[in-house]
Amino acid sequence: MDHKTILHEGLRRQREALLAKLDGLPEHELRRPRTPTGTNLLGLLKHAAAVELGYFGEVFGRPSDLPSGMSEDDPNADLYASADESPEDVLAYARACFAHADATIGALDADAEGRVPWWPPEKATVTLAQVLAHVALDEARHAGHADILRELTDGQAGLRGPGNNLPDWDAARWAEHVRKLEGIAASTAAPAPTGAASRPSPRFMDLEQLLELEHDGWDALCRGTGADFYGTLMTDDAVMVLVNGAVLDRDAVRASLDGAPAWDAYTITAERLVPAGDGAATLVYRATARRGDAPPFEALMSSTYALVDGAPRLTVYQQTTVTH
Repeated sequence: MDHKTILHEGLRRQREALLAKLDGLPEHELRRPRTPTGTNLLGLLKHAAAVELGYFGEVFGRPSDLPSGMSEDDPNADLYASADESPEDVLAYARACFAHADATIGALDADAEGRVPWWPPEKATVTLAQVLAHVALDEARHAGHADILRELTDGQAGLRGPGNNLPDWDAARWAEHVRKLEGIAASTAAPAPTGAASRPSPRFMDLEQLLELEHDGWDALCRGTGADFYGTLMTDDAVMVLVNGAVLDRDAVRASLDGAPAWDAYTITAERLVPAGDGAATLVYRATARRGDAPPFEALMSSTYALVDGAPRLTVYQQTTVTH
């Protein structure tokens, strides 16, 4: 395999990885900014497409009728989809830009020269091989951004699909791993300067974070792995107060869920977060769960969490009968 083919294949792999991170998400999640500078999944794809169009178009004298994706009025125009651009529009644009890039790469030799007008004059003259390496590295960086954004969105992680190239761990094992890392990080925190007033760092949990934990818990109950999940999530002295009046400590919860029949499906609605001071919060919501032909189980739930070594741990869970 020649040098150009190797570089081209590397670029194709980054495209595939980036596209995979958008697959299956609703439009809201594709557009949603998840960093202080507005980084979002749909924008990453649009940016990668615009970059390929420029480097494999204008740089080598192979212009296209496709829009550049850039704007003098908005320096971030290529990093998000405007209100009148649908996800389907961005996907079609990306595929067209990638096709134009592939045509340029196929038509030119690796040492074919081009000129990058937005680079300093002394560096502007380039070869196709240089540009292939440059763009593939840039796209790999953005594929990594997309990796993190997707995991923050719905927990999906992996090279090209869920779980791909990751250990085969359940939610409880991953939660244990995160707590281990939080503990290591906490142990390296710099002590306060001598004589400085003692002031704890702000600690908080948000609705999205705790709701994700509740979904993880219900998903574990649907898989039949609730004993492991809650055995790890609960603190040593945590309790669960069930709708039948039973009060279970962590060991009792683990025993009751070990081998218990799995739920088939569940829904969570009317969720609300109640702050409970520094490092603590209660999530309140209504849950409906179904199993086989039995009538659905419906109750109001409240889960109180406390930050332990920087990670949320369940301290009190309570079910309340829904009255009509």
